[in-house]
Amino acid sequence: MPKYTPNLNIQLADPAADGNSTFNVETMINDPIEVLDEALGLVSVSADVRVATTGNITLNALQTVDGIALTAGNRVLVKNQTTGSQNGIYTVAAGAWSRSADADSSAKLAAGLSVYVEEGTVNGKTRWQMDNVGMVSLDTTALTFGNAGGPGSVTDAFIGNRTADPSTSTAYGLSGSITQLFSWILKYFKAITGKTGAFDTPRTTLENAVKRDGDTMTGALHFSDANREISAIGTGSIGIHSETQYMFATSKSGAHVTANAKWDGENWKRINEASGAATLSVAPWGLEARLAPAGTGNIAWRLMGVPTVTGANLTYYVRPDGNDGNDGLTDTAGGAFATIGKAISMISHVVNHAVIINITGTHSEQLALSGFTGRGSITINGPATIYQVYAHQNTCFVAINNITATATDATAIVISRSSSTNVTNCTVTATSTTQIGIHAHQSIVRITSCVVSNRYVGIRANEESHVFSISQSGTGNTYGIWASEGAYVGTLGSQLTGTTPLHVTSGGTITDSGVINPWGDNNRNGRTGVLAYRANSLSLSSGVNTKVVFETEYYDFLNEYDVATGRFTAQKTGMYLVSFSLRVNKSAKDYLVGNIFRNGASYLTPYQSYSNEGINHVSGAIIADLGAGDYLEIYVTAYGGTNTLEPSYNASYVEFRSI
Repeated sequence: MPKYTPNLNIQLADPAADGNSTFNVETMINDPIEVLDEALGLVSVSADVRVATTGNITLNALQTVDGIALTAGNRVLVKNQTTGSQNGIYTVAAGAWSRSADADSSAKLAAGLSVYVEEGTVNGKTRWQMDNVGMVSLDTTALTFGNAGGPGSVTDAFIGNRTADPSTSTAYGLSGSITQLFSWILKYFKAITGKTGAFDTPRTTLENAVKRDGDTMTGALHFSDANREISAIGTGSIGIHSETQYMFATSKSGAHVTANAKWDGENWKRINEASGAATLSVAPWGLEARLAPAGTGNIAWRLMGVPTVTGANLTYYVRPDGNDGNDGLTDTAGGAFATIGKAISMISHVVNHAVIINITGTHSEQLALSGFTGRGSITINGPATIYQVYAHQNTCFVAINNITATATDATAIVISRSSSTNVTNCTVTATSTTQIGIHAHQSIVRITSCVVSNRYVGIRANEESHVFSISQSGTGNTYGIWASEGAYVGTLGSQLTGTTPLHVTSGGTITDSGVINPWGDNNRNGRTGVLAYRANSLSLSSGVNTKVVFETEYYDFLNEYDVATGRFTAQKTGMYLVSFSLRVNKSAKDYLVGNIFRNGASYLTPYQSYSNEGINHVSGAIIADLGAGDYLEIYVTAYGGTNTLEPSYNASYVEFRSI
């Protein structure tokens, strides 16, 4: 009897029943169909769906599935229904959904199903395959689906567990499988910590391994890198001999090692070693180590050249009877430092707190503050007499109070390339005809109530410095205040006297009491100044008002007078002084009337007339309130006959000045 294929449902020929005709039915038809049916029965591949469900849904109406708002006609893989027999492929509708045509019968699902999901937050770009084994009955058998791959399927669950191997002998690389990459990372952890296992706890943390200035360490300390080695054994300590500047170490047993390294002003230099239980070797890159307070057994140290930061407000004291072996924290002979340099050496590079150094007595040294930065401040307080103050390249705030500087072969107080410095109640009176008292160089400086006398320059500001000078006193200076090279000095109250009290060169500016004028400076060459005169005689008809053109300029700073038209035009709004003199050579008792015209109309008519010795003369002066662009002209009227205006710069001239 005939038989049918299970998937294609095609009737096959039966040679026993149907017999063979002119060709071999078994070979030509039955075998190929059976092979084809077997292949198609492996997996039934359906058309794509737009989304796949992530949970139980109602198979009805338009809705959002996996983040996608569906429209009628969309295809959906329903795989998470509480009632598993409802799973399958559906077509979306405004009402009840229906199973899609390629998955709406048991026969179509007999060999399973594979479908690609196009969109969705969770399931987008994944492929799903029906996991059921054997025959299924649609709407009766619970259908199950499993993730079969696709770009969106690379999740932890899909990848599964992997095992990293920190002992791998494979060389490190930046490209490889997940297992290789994590194996290399764990192998590198071992190299960093020096431990056997990747997760073995290291001896210490980076926080504890790298100490800052003022931090302490208890017990053994050892650093080693070829010849760069510094060690303390057990409870030994490392320190600096304050007088000889040698670095030394003591061991637990008390053996003493001396003269291992010496400070040369820049670095610690290794010089020799002595026998003992403790050893110390310091390379030129340097390591500064300090003894902590006696009896603590701790070590305070820092790498030289590595910026350090203040940890709290600090106050140090310096006095002639102090000692640099003290801690500098009290104002006593047994507590204060002896030198200013020692106190400054205690300040961290980055100052984020208030640091105060109180100095008393007389010291022959220089007060040198250089390279400090931060959001805090450094204050130097007297009363003290020293050789020189030198503050250089400080970006934190610096205040220098009540210091007398005695240098005669150099500038007494120098503020160089610093952003904010106050100099208050300081004194410079040692005589020097070649040196400066207080010098601001590329800096912002406030100078208050200082005494500067007998110097070549009392206060000098140059190279874009900005100085505010308040209530100074002092005499005998060659120049009181000097500003040059774009520097600005603002003054308030009394100022230094000198042969030349105020002096500016090369674009420097000095102002007093904050005066603001339309010219923006106090340099006469930068403001209105015109002097022009008649170089030729001018005939004046009796009773005729004649404009006088002064055709020769003696000076005109801003080029505001036109010798061709006789017109002065103000560049800026302001008050102007206008004066003129006109003279005719005539013996008759005639008289002249001078007129000043503003913008083409008569502005003022001052006049005087003379007839002594045959000379008639008229002159006048006014203060004119002009706006930018206003212009003035000079007119004259002669009465009593024809007159001739006499030329020359002291006979017939006009002058304009800003005030």
